[in-house]
Amino acid sequence: MANRFTEFFNGNWFKTIKGVENNTTVINDRFSARDYLLNAYERFSGSTHVTPLKENNAIELSYKITAINIAVDRIGQALNSGVIYVEDSNGKKLDNDPLSSILNNPNEFQTREEFYKQFARFYYAGGYCFVLPQEIAKQTITDSYGFSSQEKTYRTIAAKYLNDKTEFWLLNPDDVSTDFSNEVLKGNKVAKVHYSTALFNGSTEYKFLIPFYDNSDPENPIKGKSRLWAVAKDIEHIQRADDIIKWFQSLFGNIIVSPKRPENNANGFSGKNLTDPINSVNGHVTHKDVIEDKLNSNVRNILVSEVGLDAVNLMQSINEQDLSKDKRESEEKIFDLFQIPHAYRSQAKYDNYSNEIKEWYDSVIVPLSANIARSFESFYGYDKQRKKVKFDFSQMSFYKKQKHDDEKSEIEKKKIELEYQSMQLLELRTMLANGEISQSQFNNIQNGIYKDWENDQK
Repeated sequence: MANRFTEFFNGNWFKTIKGVENNTTVINDRFSARDYLLNAYERFSGSTHVTPLKENNAIELSYKITAINIAVDRIGQALNSGVIYVEDSNGKKLDNDPLSSILNNPNEFQTREEFYKQFARFYYAGGYCFVLPQEIAKQTITDSYGFSSQEKTYRTIAAKYLNDKTEFWLLNPDDVSTDFSNEVLKGNKVAKVHYSTALFNGSTEYKFLIPFYDNSDPENPIKGKSRLWAVAKDIEHIQRADDIIKWFQSLFGNIIVSPKRPENNANGFSGKNLTDPINSVNGHVTHKDVIEDKLNSNVRNILVSEVGLDAVNLMQSINEQDLSKDKRESEEKIFDLFQIPHAYRSQAKYDNYSNEIKEWYDSVIVPLSANIARSFESFYGYDKQRKKVKFDFSQMSFYKKQKHDDEKSEIEKKKIELEYQSMQLLELRTMLANGEISQSQFNNIQNGIYKDWENDQK
């Protein structure tokens, strides 16, 4: 690194980039330009860790980009915040329904929260997500001598029915491939999906999977298309900015020294030549001698150039460019793409914080949960039984507040109506007392228009 660093700052390439004045490299004011920093990084960093988006690495990339991690994590947390249950055809909650049990305890290796966070990552970053129903069976293993050994868990693809051995597993889109062709469309061939997970590899017919699509792939309708393609360049910008900052941080303490540029004379050096003699007894002591004597009184082997010098701290230059600004702009595009509310992009709270989160739930989380519910209902035939899978978010504070405000508003409205009706009835009784209307007229009006009011008084 040291040799390449020296080559960079002393070599001809650097002079060509920066310009040469009086056969001297002038870098004051120019070194801090962003283009030069990027050129320096590209030429001398040695390697780059920028990974471009591909068809089979969206999930891998999502783990590397902080903004994507925050986005899918927020969506997964919100999805998990709902109370999941099943209602029968009469709207009655079923306490022991097998589907609600599995949706709340998907498999033996993941908590409910982990499952829905992973679902959000696969669905939003990958563009689609397959749920693979598995049936677990534990069998005792025997060794070669016929003795019983420990139990081993086997997992096989489950048919479209539920029992207490059913588990749900999510398939990573990066590790999924499909068999789909015109023959499948014609009905001459079965659509199949090949997958690989930490626990099992294999393939299954498409009909035995529960599919979820954020975006469909127009060239392959049983696969999805990642929404990250809309910000592919921003993902590269974020990685490159991180790379550049880390590389220049590794150069901390390095300083570039160059001849000082003149203030008023663009083609010369400022100040006198340091080898010019200064006023002294012998007349031969130079500025250079005096500086070296003072420096070497504490530290030895320091040499001073014969001309005035400027020093540029590398970290100061990189900080001046604020590469983080570009990174933040790209991150904001990602947050917008994932529809993450501003309330979740910072720790600050403000007056409409609760309203913004509620609107986000209404427009993103509730529709997503309804999509999940319908898919499971359809796969297991619950729709034919008129049973409903429910994700209930009513316990969230902003929905409780809305309910309270709605009830309060309704009470106030009813109170105003009753006060108005009371005044009208009082006026009607006055008219009866003054003989302006008969008793039968009074009774008809009271039993008609004010019947509801009379009932409210009881």
